[in-house]
Amino acid sequence: MKINRNDKCPCNSNKKYKKCCYKTGLFERDPEKILHRFELDKTFNRPSNPIWRKSLINLPVDVLSKIIPVINENNVIRGMCYRNSHLLSFEIDEVDVVHGWYGWGFQKDSVVDNHYWNVVKTGIDSESVEHKGDDVYLVYRTNEFNYTEGVFIDMKYRILYRRHCWNKYKDIHFCVTSEFLQHDEVWKKEQKGDEGIGYKNQWINFIETKTYDTSSLSSVPSIKQKYYEVLDDWTEDFITNNKKQHYGLIPNVKIMD
Repeated sequence: MKINRNDKCPCNSNKKYKKCCYKTGLFERDPEKILHRFELDKTFNRPSNPIWRKSLINLPVDVLSKIIPVINENNVIRGMCYRNSHLLSFEIDEVDVVHGWYGWGFQKDSVVDNHYWNVVKTGIDSESVEHKGDDVYLVYRTNEFNYTEGVFIDMKYRILYRRHCWNKYKDIHFCVTSEFLQHDEVWKKEQKGDEGIGYKNQWINFIETKTYDTSSLSSVPSIKQKYYEVLDDWTEDFITNNKKQHYGLIPNVKIMD
């Protein structure tokens, strides 16, 4: 869909396109590039004001009442954060989708710490390693879902940063994918295997790089349908190729604090 920059924006904001959704490219770019953010930002800046994930229970009741039916209808799929978060933003006007990084902490002088030092110094268990300065390394590796991903390893503060996708309501950042994992018995069992090797088993913070109001796509049903078709295809392929990865509902959002 080609849009003249001086035309009214398709999102019905009554603003000119160049003053509204032009920069995000929601209406013109390939949906796959919006949904999954294939282009990796190779720059890294330590967050001066970390973004902390909040539980769904911190959201206003009226917003939560819209989120729960979407979750109940579509489920939360482990390993598909971009799918889970975009579905919420597609359906709920007040909810945006955020692309960025999440940080996972590990302990100094632990087994994990020693392993990551070996990774960044020797390149073991990785496809390539780039030193970005001040003990920060960009490492390309094959992840648990069998595709190559780039991760930042901050050896100064012992934090592993992986690409992630979550949601935002005003200034509240929340993530149905990670909240589901807190209740996921399979995930809990796997995490027990990490005890004693150095993971802190906690999400340290988020780094926000790009935010989209994808609910605006509802103003052009044909484009919104393209996004849904991409998500449906990815979901089918993902579940087929990752049978051990399961999906389900968040049992009780009030459990999280």
